[in-house]
Amino acid sequence: MENFTILLKKYADFIVRVGVNPQPGQTLVINCCLEAAPLARLCVRSAYEAGARDVLVNWSDNEVSRSRMELGSEEALSDFKSWQLRRYLDYAESEGGVCVLHILADDPEVYAGLDGAKISRVNAAQRKFMAPWREYTMNDRVQWSIAAMPSAPWAKKMFPELDEAAAIEKLWQLIFDVCRVTGGDPVNEWKAHLDRLTGLKDKMNALDLESVHFESSNGTDLTVGIADKATWESAASVSEKGVVFLPNIPTEEVFTAPHKDKVNGIVYGTKPYVFNGQLIKGFHVTFKDGRVVEHGADEGAELLGRLLDTDEGARSIGEVALVPASSPINRSGALFYSTLFDENAACHIAFGASYPGTTENGTRLSKDELLARGMNQSAIHEDVMVGAEDSHITGKCRDGRTVELFRDGVGRRFHHTPGMVMVQGARERHIEYADDGVPAVPDGGRRAEPAVERAAVMFRSQRLHRRMFHEARPDGIGPRGAFRREVARREVRDRVAAGIVPERVQDDPLRVGQGNEAARSADGVIQLFHDAFGHRHKIRVPIEQLFQRGGAEGHFGGVVRPDPLKAAALP
Repeated sequence: MENFTILLKKYADFIVRVGVNPQPGQTLVINCCLEAAPLARLCVRSAYEAGARDVLVNWSDNEVSRSRMELGSEEALSDFKSWQLRRYLDYAESEGGVCVLHILADDPEVYAGLDGAKISRVNAAQRKFMAPWREYTMNDRVQWSIAAMPSAPWAKKMFPELDEAAAIEKLWQLIFDVCRVTGGDPVNEWKAHLDRLTGLKDKMNALDLESVHFESSNGTDLTVGIADKATWESAASVSEKGVVFLPNIPTEEVFTAPHKDKVNGIVYGTKPYVFNGQLIKGFHVTFKDGRVVEHGADEGAELLGRLLDTDEGARSIGEVALVPASSPINRSGALFYSTLFDENAACHIAFGASYPGTTENGTRLSKDELLARGMNQSAIHEDVMVGAEDSHITGKCRDGRTVELFRDGVGRRFHHTPGMVMVQGARERHIEYADDGVPAVPDGGRRAEPAVERAAVMFRSQRLHRRMFHEARPDGIGPRGAFRREVARREVRDRVAAGIVPERVQDDPLRVGQGNEAARSADGVIQLFHDAFGHRHKIRVPIEQLFQRGGAEGHFGGVVRPDPLKAAALP
């Protein structure tokens, strides 16, 4: 891969200095498997350069973990010693404090074929033993962050058609892309991304929602009541000492706490889920008064049952998260078999504990006080993906209003509306719309290329076909063809329609306002600005290359239909 060493260094610096963000005098603990050694070594150096007092690495190995689980006795595997807990608590209680970075390079099915009941019992014993430390992380008393790098088993699971080296390289490229490293400036790109997520979080909090309702054609019909005094949160967290950090890299979600007793209906999983090193596929769960009363799965049904039987709170949910289909992870078209990535490709819920930070002053409340607000308590927090391409999500506000949050998998309040170029005379006027549809750059321009026909394509006075590019570029658009045809269709349909065209138009055909004096030429130029992998990309194509034109000659009116032959031939 070109510039791999440079990108890896930037990735390491980013996950250390922005992700876990060790402070001068603080100890950083890195947990990772042997496969992650190249990245871990760079992270150690970066942490020292950031002023860390010390950096410790706890190594593990996937093959050793499997052998122990397969051949070791349950008694021995559950016999934890005090040093395994104190190695965290001693540093946390010291003057400089501690922060923790987890680097995942796992095999999604490391325990495939082993005794699932044994695995569940051993893991339950470990969670119980480590509960005092878990209080630190669940309440953001310390900084913690999770990032990932490829392992051979993981890469081959994702790309079985490739040889091992090619699969690893392709997974690295995906990780760099969705983590906004490819552009070479991850720190500033993430700053802009976090600002966007913070704005979305603020909009959600302003709605003062009482419940959220999910519907999709796969049968999902779920109402999630919101916990009392719950707050919507986004990517960044703040430790009790005021240090900002990113718990998950990457992240695309805004999330809050459901009320543990106010979830009703049925929901279907939309992506496989890895639990205890084994896969659950095609699952569904039915809720009544907050608890799962019926469940099933096409694969891993027994495993799902063990997850739900972990403890009293495992049959309730502690998180509901909204993720737009326009997220770079979803647009990549890849199934990662990793919750860290897949949860940021789709809306999701989490079985188990609520994060105290998702209710007002929650990190200062006792467990009983949290329960009184409807915050769920459990030893687990397991995210499962439920967002579909046609998800329709509405919210009921406490003042009685009903607001549309998502339509066809795209958030109406999450929408990053693209700008439009209007070519007028010899000048181009660029308008970039902010999330609320208000022009962010009201005027500005540059000289247009002489070959460009003078025209103006005015969004506000046209009815744009929401599938205008549905046959365009079958091999995908965007960097390295990562936008597949299906995603491109949705991208243009929703980004063009949402917030600019107030009403949904018919699928066929595209009709443009014939009375618009500014749209008198069929040779105008469209420039779509879309947020692809955190970068702005421009697609410039004459309209006549994309469409067959009908109606009056020399007039951008009448009926315009996509021409797949012309579109497929585009460079």
